Amino acid sequence: MGILSSILEKLGIGSANASPSSSPEPSSAPPVADVTSGIDAPSPASAEQISAKLASLAQAHPELKPQNSIVDLLKALGLDSSFEHRKELAKEVGLEGYEGTAEQNIKLHEAVLRKASQ
Repeated sequence: MGILSSILEKLGIGSANASPSSSPEPSSAPPVADVTSGIDAPSPASAEQISAKLASLAQAHPELKPQNSIVDLLKALGLDSSFEHRKELAKEVGLEGYEGTAEQNIKLHEAVLRKASQ
């Protein structure tokens, strides 16, 4: 499982929350796997849902600012916030040349939240 998947799962956005649609009508045709059903893909969340989850994390961890900081978001979720872990996360979300600068951490945080809403 990738780092991004772990984040989404802990935010309650991952595939564990995806639910299949209502059962189709029975037919004489053999069942065929629906690869577009989204059951294995993370379910996107609205900006409001993500904001509410971040606010809840901030309330549970008043010493952290998960709404603004990738390090604090990872800490609030109980995940490794080390440079190496963030560097790997940056690769997962498509940020090249991650060196851990404040500006890059802001972009990483934004990219993770963007991925959560896709």
